[in-house]
Amino acid sequence: MADSSWAVAFELDHHRRLVINTDITLALHRDPVGEWLCLRSATDASPRGSGLAVGRLDDTAGDCGRVMQTLLVGQRR
Repeated sequence: MADSSWAVAFELDHHRRLVINTDITLALHRDPVGEWLCLRSATDASPRGSGLAVGRLDDTAGDCGRVMQTLLVGQRR
């Protein structure tokens, strides 16, 4: 689930731009609790092709961690 953080956010148009997540960092404050997780995410890209996706993971007990992904962003041809 954490690896989809860049795709959950809608700031980048995935149909017009090529977006590739190049790495992922996951920092959990504690082990997730319960049967479901909530992922909130936001993305931003520079005009030169780099981007960043930052997300927050919540479970039934609240905040349990963060996700950060660097992105390669280009124009589709």
